[in-house]
Amino acid sequence: MLILLALLFATAPVPVRTITPAELRDAMLNHEAVVIDVRGSVPFDLGHIEGAISMPLGLIAQRASELPQDKLIVAYCSCRREELSDNAVRQLASHGYTNAAALKGGYDAWVDGGFPIVRHVDEEQRLSVPSFVTCNDVTSHAGEVISYKRGRSKTVLRIATDEKTTEEVTVTQERYYLFGEKFTKAGWARIESKRGVLRPHTRAIAWVCRSSGQSWIDWRPGETRANAE
Repeated sequence: MLILLALLFATAPVPVRTITPAELRDAMLNHEAVVIDVRGSVPFDLGHIEGAISMPLGLIAQRASELPQDKLIVAYCSCRREELSDNAVRQLASHGYTNAAALKGGYDAWVDGGFPIVRHVDEEQRLSVPSFVTCNDVTSHAGEVISYKRGRSKTVLRIATDEKTTEEVTVTQERYYLFGEKFTKAGWARIESKRGVLRPHTRAIAWVCRSSGQSWIDWRPGETRANAE
């Protein structure tokens, strides 16, 4: 039993250091901290902490060297349990950035605290949430669908996003759209080569409600990242 307990404690991840929004604000005002937003570019453009650097989780390994070694690095996301920011702190530690922390409560806690944020208005207009999305706290994942499993009541797909992350989304077919229009039977021929088999290199935008978990898929067959931008 003692050996088993020792093994469990040995394999358990070391808790990640956290910092409150008020503590982060003080550190930023004293020029002691650098903040990184580890979400994708869409949520970053729709609203982020003033002064934050956009560094999606999937890019930390190749961009960590851009960060200073002599300041506290604080990562944040919009996750319920800071799982993305915790992951970011661990990745930073593996690259020698041991003075790092996750923002407790993430972006939502920062906003609730009344601290300054920035919105990129032009991007917000271009990436505005479509009318069919009935959610106020939505995020989106745009990219190529790399896995697709269609069932009777739901579809599970994985998207290799333009921000170099991989996102899994579960959605009912009633929430399918095609270039922003309600999905019809004719749409199957545009996204599938045969029943249940998605055409290669099909892109989609997944809109995911953070509070309820509901998702909407806007299929974009034939679109490339270049013409999407």
